Amino acid sequence: MSDNKHENYELLNLIGYGLAKFDMDFVNEFGFKTKTAFGTCQ
Repeated sequence: MSDNKHENYELLNLIGYGLAKFDMDFVNEFGFKTKTAFGTCQ
């Protein structure tokens, strides 16, 4: 396996899982109105 993972690989993985599995309450907890905005940190 490659060692070229992003330095925040595990955190990004958890965020991706959260976006896929949880409802909008998860996204709203962080102050975002949409999953897209949360995923791109806009």
